[in-house]
Amino acid sequence: TVHLLFAHVLYGSQEELLQKSKQHVVVVVEHNNSITGLLYCYSKPGVVWKKDGPAIPVVVGINGVGKKCEGDRRAPQGIFRLSFVFGKESVKPEWLHFPYRAMLKQSECVDDADSPYYNKIVNPSEISSGENWGSSEKMRRDLYHGDNTYKFGIMVEYNPWGKKDTSTGKGAGSCIFLHIWRNGKTGTHGCTAMSEQNLIRLMEWLNSLAQPVLIQGTRNYLDNLRLKGKLHYEIPKP
Repeated sequence: TVHLLFAHVLYGSQEELLQKSKQHVVVVVEHNNSITGLLYCYSKPGVVWKKDGPAIPVVVGINGVGKKCEGDRRAPQGIFRLSFVFGKESVKPEWLHFPYRAMLKQSECVDDADSPYYNKIVNPSEISSGENWGSSEKMRRDLYHGDNTYKFGIMVEYNPWGKKDTSTGKGAGSCIFLHIWRNGKTGTHGCTAMSEQNLIRLMEWLNSLAQPVLIQGTRNYLDNLRLKGKLHYEIPKP
């Protein structure tokens, strides 16, 4: 209970995240089993929200969006803080106005729900107790898999305290990022992906002072948020 309370204070409820944020990254898919969608950037420089730039095509989980658990290949639906940009470059790009974390050859994101490091990006050499997880994802995909999907990425604070799904006992999900896609038709294992050009455009737009959040889900989910007065703009029709 204390751990969950600490996580709530650190990350806030979804309503608190919305109230504090002045940058919304909105991902809309038409149906919960849709693989493709559109991303919109909204900002609130004054008292009125405005849409910044054209829509960005994205792909989401192979099994669409919705409530997530480990290994379901579904992108999470909800409101989540964006915490930092990661990448293979050792130095933070000059144009980036957001926290940056360089990925090393040994950097891994732990997806073993029984590990205390579940849903954390770690460097095993820096952990005195050694590796205590059964599975993880290599963050330098260029070195291990020969692709560029993690050249840059944005950490989505989904399940930041590494909890399990009480109904299944499985992990509630881990290692959720915004990253570079393979192509515009191939779904992910749970992340949201776009072209490299559009990801860089999004990264340039992010500002840590605006406390940006990801708001992601079906059109019906987003329309309900608007009807409840939580979103103050209408999501364009495709």
